[in-house]
Amino acid sequence: MPIPLPSPVEQYRIELVERLLACAPGSVLDAGCGDGALLAALAPRVARVAGIDADAARVDAARARGIAAQVADASALPHADGEFDWVVLQYTAHHIAALDAAMRECWRVARVGVLVQDPWYDESFVSQRIALALDRWYKQIDRLEGMVHEDCRDSATICAALAGVPGIAIEVRHRLVLQAVPFSEVVREVDRRLRSGNVPGSLETEARAILEDAERHGVSEPGMLLVSLRRRA
Repeated sequence: MPIPLPSPVEQYRIELVERLLACAPGSVLDAGCGDGALLAALAPRVARVAGIDADAARVDAARARGIAAQVADASALPHADGEFDWVVLQYTAHHIAALDAAMRECWRVARVGVLVQDPWYDESFVSQRIALALDRWYKQIDRLEGMVHEDCRDSATICAALAGVPGIAIEVRHRLVLQAVPFSEVVREVDRRLRSGNVPGSLETEARAILEDAERHGVSEPGMLLVSLRRRA
């Protein structure tokens, strides 16, 4: 019986781990570490891993994995200049309001470089355009509930904070594993959001229009943007 492939997002996470390990880092800081899953994957082959997150409950979960994590803001990292070989922002950039400040802090703390992974949509596919519209609809509701949830960051936005800084080697990679999201899952999640009671009528109307497009053309899983900013030797 064939072994099912990991989901697209899991494939992208594996790619990030492989990219980091290929650099043979002695230390990695995950800025926005969540429950520490990335650092736990790196720990067997990296001498020092550490994380920060703004959510105390997630920091507790990371510590339960044995990860050295602390509550902190990516825009004001509690670390010395060049303390870590690499600093990583994995699916975190779109949750940071002051991204420019956070990128400058990550660059300050990184001895070698900074890796940023974020969702990306290939708008040449109609199913990706609908997925992006759906993503933006979800985020409007999240913002109404007080969450920092910006549009997915593009490479220009990620790099903008370091514009003019000399000696940076920049590499940008996009990848898309085109996989459909079952329409029933889309309907279930939209209905869950609509039942929250915090959705104005205009967003209800928008949701119905997106669902009509989704039923007609389909929705696909997001792709990945990976930006590497590395100090030149």
